[in-house]
Amino acid sequence: MKKMETYLIYCFICANMLFAGQLFSQTKYTKADVREMFPSNTKDLWINYLSGTLDDKHVADMIIGTDGHTCKGLYTMRSSNTTFFFDGEDRDHQLRLVELTANGRTSGFIYGNYDGEKFYGQWMNGDKNLSLPFQLRIVNSFDNYIPAKCHHSRWQRIFAGSIDDKPVRLHIQRDKQLYSMTLYEGGHKTKDVL
Repeated sequence: MKKMETYLIYCFICANMLFAGQLFSQTKYTKADVREMFPSNTKDLWINYLSGTLDDKHVADMIIGTDGHTCKGLYTMRSSNTTFFFDGEDRDHQLRLVELTANGRTSGFIYGNYDGEKFYGQWMNGDKNLSLPFQLRIVNSFDNYIPAKCHHSRWQRIFAGSIDDKPVRLHIQRDKQLYSMTLYEGGHKTKDVL
């Protein structure tokens, strides 16, 4: 009986820790949380909600605050519900930010242009050997953001026909300004990139 009670107490403690962990990881941040990152006497502070993508794939929700000199805030990756904080400078709408984990460790860097409506820039990892595009736009709330399913700068086309009475297939893929073309002719495959 004593073992059973110990087991039940152990299960209860584990369940409470798991529940507390879920509550902590699902924190919903607001503009007030970003306001608290600045000194109380900060004037001309603009705080906005932005949503967009990291690497044109991963949806991120950001709360950004700037007084035109200092920039602070946070962003949450929707796929993992992981929140990162940032702090840095704003010089003529050019941001240079250090990304921090919840425990204050440097995890990356964010550089780019923020005009009060949209942010276009680059995210870099802590070693600065990986860089990904970071693009966000102002939204009224995070629930309203719907990522584009198809980008005009990215598409694929497949053409089929014949050349000199031989069947051929042409696969063209565009990724921004990069065009990849693959020609399948008989048993041969030819690829070119422009």
